[in-house]
Amino acid sequence: MREGEIDLVVQKRELLMFVEVKTRSRDWERSAWAADWRGKNLRMRRAIRRFLLQHEDLEFSEYRVEIVFVTQGRVTARFEGE
Repeated sequence: MREGEIDLVVQKRELLMFVEVKTRSRDWERSAWAADWRGKNLRMRRAIRRFLLQHEDLEFSEYRVEIVFVTQGRVTARFEGE
């Protein structure tokens, strides 16, 4: 079973953020990625659990999962995962 990967892990004070970055040369349409994101989000959550087990020394009070869309080198949309 594929556990997934995490593109970015960022910590700012008490917030730990796990980010999936998607790049395209054209603008995004929400309907085009929504179905794929459900499965990717599940795999990312497995990877997050593995990451947290391997980094038990991290101190944080909240974590968030986001997907960031980049079009032609610019962030064009951001959505919080489920």
